[in-house]
Parts: sequence; C-alpha cells; structure tokens
Amino acid sequence: MTAEVIRDMQNAGDPDVPHTEVVKLDLLREQDFGSFERTPWAPKLLSLGDRKIPGPENPGFKPKETPESIAERADTFLSTYLLPILADPPSSAAAVAIVAHGVILAVLWRRWLALFGRKAFSFDPRIRIRSTSRPLELLPVWSNTGYLELHARKPAIGEKVAPDSGPKIPSSVSPAAPRGWKMVIIQINCTDHLVNLKRARGGLGSARFDKKQKKLEGFFKRA
Repeated sequence: MTAEVIRDMQNAGDPDVPHTEVVKLDLLREQDFGSFERTPWAPKLLSLGDRKIPGPENPGFKPKETPESIAERADTFLSTYLLPILADPPSSAAAVAIVAHGVILAVLWRRWLALFGRKAFSFDPRIRIRSTSRPLELLPVWSNTGYLELHARKPAIGEKVAPDSGPKIPSSVSPAAPRGWKMVIIQINCTDHLVNLKRARGGLGSARFDKKQKKLEGFFKRA
C-alpha cells in the first residue's frame, strides 16, 4: 500500500504521465522468524510477559530464516530487477522505489555495497551524517517511512574504471555488476515528509489497520 501511494503521487493530476504498476515480489518479504514470530527481540523482555522462547523440542517448531537465505533473496532481486536497468539504461533517467521492511532492506544495502565495492560510493556534500564512525555497511537506518536515496551515475565515455570496482559478492546467485558506475548517497533515513505531521494519541500506533482510516496521501501536499 505504501508503494501504491508513492506511485500515485508521481502522476497526480498529470494525465501525460504513464501509469506504472507496482511490482510485488516475494523476494522482498521480511525475514521469516518461524516460531519466533511475536516474541521479544531481547530475552530479558520475556519476563514482562507469559510467552516463552520456543525451541526445537516444541511440537511444530519452525526455525527462523537464515542470513544466507535472506542474502540469496537479495542477490536474486538485484540480478533480476535492478542490475538489468543499469546494464541497459533507458534514454532518460529512471527512478526506482524499493519498499520493504528493515531486516531485508539492511541486507539489500550490504549486498549492493559489496557488489560495486566501497570505492564506488560517495556522499552528497549536502547530506547530514550523524555519525562518521560507523562503517558504511551499517550506516543506513530506517525510521517508520524513512528512506535512503541513492543516485547511480553511469561511467562517462573514456572514464577509467578502478580495478577493484568490480563485483565482490560471494553468493550462489552470483550477480554480475556493470563496471564503472558511481553511487552517490543523497539521503539517509530521510523523514522530511513527516515534518509538521501530528501523530494520533491514545495508543493507536499498535491498533489493527482499518481501511476506513484516512489514506496516507491525505497527509501530503500536492506539488
């Protein structure tokens, strides 16, 4: 639904903008926690409730998805959907919005970083970085509806490509990255769209979603 709102706001009021379908992919689902779903992240929080951490001795126990499985899903998504756009870019600039949850987004970022190499990435001079001590792999964070913005620049004709800028991503999928591309980080965890947004009080943040609620686009001003 978030992706559909983003899509709708791109061509709101402009009949000349072609309609774009939202591509829903099982590859971008959040990590499957198996029998650990709805259990606290920290074991010490279990003392606040009645639930116990499930184990293999429990009937029907299902282990959580492994990091290797999540990484393989991320690599498949990159090689199938994103890298072909770079390999055969359209005549005009293309924009891609990826909407997912925190765990898979973090893995997706690390695989993208490893695919092109750290030297291919730089920061926009206007970017606000709260901490420069964090490694680049762990730099992005995502608040609720926060987003990371990245600009990919195609290598210019005659531009030299650094020997270590090629793919360095061990995986069973083994996607091949086009060489010489530069990645400029424009925004990290941008939440400018939430400025002046007043949250409803009364504990509604944990309430079940109701389609009768006001739609998300009602909180935004049209350009």
